[in-house]
Amino acid sequence: MEEVNLTLIEPCPAALAIFRSLLVQFEQFHQIHVNLTWLPKQGARKKLLELAANQEAADVSQVESAWLSELANLHAFQRFTPAHLAFLEGHDQFLRASWQACQVPNQRDGVNTWAVPWLAETWAIYYRRDLLEQAGIEAKTAFDSLAHFDQTLARLAEQGMRLPLALPTGSAPANLCHLAMWVWASGGELLDYQGTRPALDQPPALCGMQAYYRLGSYLPKDVRHLQTAQADEIFSTGLAAVLVSGFWMVDHLQLSPQAAPHIGVAPFPASPYVGGSQLCIWRKTKKQQAALQLIKFLTGRQAAEQLQPCAGLPVRHDCLESRYYLEHDRYRVFADALRGGRSFPTGWGASLLYHQLHDHATAMWEQVFSTSRPDLASLIQEHVSQINRYFEALEQVSKPYKDSHFIKL
Repeated sequence: MEEVNLTLIEPCPAALAIFRSLLVQFEQFHQIHVNLTWLPKQGARKKLLELAANQEAADVSQVESAWLSELANLHAFQRFTPAHLAFLEGHDQFLRASWQACQVPNQRDGVNTWAVPWLAETWAIYYRRDLLEQAGIEAKTAFDSLAHFDQTLARLAEQGMRLPLALPTGSAPANLCHLAMWVWASGGELLDYQGTRPALDQPPALCGMQAYYRLGSYLPKDVRHLQTAQADEIFSTGLAAVLVSGFWMVDHLQLSPQAAPHIGVAPFPASPYVGGSQLCIWRKTKKQQAALQLIKFLTGRQAAEQLQPCAGLPVRHDCLESRYYLEHDRYRVFADALRGGRSFPTGWGASLLYHQLHDHATAMWEQVFSTSRPDLASLIQEHVSQINRYFEALEQVSKPYKDSHFIKL
């Protein structure tokens, strides 16, 4: 029996059995044995970079969408040619944001497809209907703009709500996603139109960043520096009125029958961030056809329906048209978010900016919390200037190498 090597990022325990079942189905149907290796989520990016640097890799790997540019710039993966995409039934089946995250531009040969979308994630606003009602807030308009979002939190605070908002400011990945959403909602962009330099110093982007960090005024000292799971738990136990979180909270809230009837889910008031993961074929593979067969199977509708929503949201249009999303109010919000959301930019500048924002977004929260009345405009401008200086310095030493960049392990 032919064999193919697959590396996946370790999911939640409930999803493990689903993945294993899918691979058994694939092996039985295609007579191709899959050698599966799990990568711990915390160290997955570093491990993939090491595999790329040492040219020791599997045939197919799952890659977080935010890491693709970095690995593609190392020439770690094979391009998906038009013939490959035709074999995979084309790209029209995939959501726009998820598909765009697979396209990586460079100055040498334009835009190339380095991955195929597999699993998606996005964000929405969870809120307590009962607490909003007690504060005299109309839920339909409470979150339909950033201004109304802030007014809702202010009103809850005025009414004596100790914790209007639960926010995972201690999670660098969450900070990056949330910061991007606030920038976009204010009309700003993360990168310039060429995709090579930051655009965070433009007024709309600065306005969005200030709006995001103003949320710190609603966070008491004992709930700062929360991780995502901690923020989710605080909301689910009824201690907070509002939470910005992912699809996983929908099922988690069903475990709390007393709180569930009071929970509403609202869309973010602009394009939400759409992340997730993709499947890539390593450049050194000698099992290209088997790799393509495996990717076609894992990204097909049958597999997608088994994976959702435990392992992630679907990246296919046809899956979002299923009764599951049409009849479930809370999941319908996430389906709409996937259709209208945006992915993090790709390319040389985007990969660098991702790592800069990963660090600076959390560092800014540290400074916001370190003083009682932070000067947000000055604080943000200083960090934006540091990011710009980093890009300027890097451009000077890497002009001949625009299609590669330094790797931060």
